[in-house]
Amino acid sequence: MNDENYQQIQTMHAEGMFDNGEKQFKIIQPFIAEHVPPNILIFGCGNGAVISSIKQVYPETKVYGYEPTHPRFNIIPMGTFDSVISIDALEYTQPNCVESTLDIISEKIQRLGFFTIACHPSRKSLPDGQNFHSIIEEPDWWRHNILRHMDVSIVDECIEVFDKRDKWPEVFGSKYSIVVKKNEPKSYY
Repeated sequence: MNDENYQQIQTMHAEGMFDNGEKQFKIIQPFIAEHVPPNILIFGCGNGAVISSIKQVYPETKVYGYEPTHPRFNIIPMGTFDSVISIDALEYTQPNCVESTLDIISEKIQRLGFFTIACHPSRKSLPDGQNFHSIIEEPDWWRHNILRHMDVSIVDECIEVFDKRDKWPEVFGSKYSIVVKKNEPKSYY
């Protein structure tokens, strides 16, 4: 990502552009209620609003965040986490970093992962003209890469049509949600 694009994303954080914690919490709350993870890493936590939302409802759950473009969260927490959650963040990964990003997430998961990925263009563009979503690929592409680069199995997945063409003509595609579990270590005996 070039410096101008990075600066724009940092400015958007400062202006509260990613302050959608309540919306994201509604997406992940059923997952948390079903699996009751004792600790969670939110990978792509924006300005941390979703962390606050989780802590309000589940005060006993330890919640950590990572957001490479936010100064408060730009260092990935050490260790592993029962669950790693990423809501509308993986599509911002630079294409040349997909493999390493999925490898990092895989290393952080102890038990479960829950990811929701926008598989459609964003209505916003970066200063260089690139779509705000760096990767616009179909759910099959994401499924293949998740299974290839993460040591996980699919527990559940859902593909929803995402159509905002009534407001923004270019915003059409799908939303891909996937729950994965960490594979058991292989026994050689």
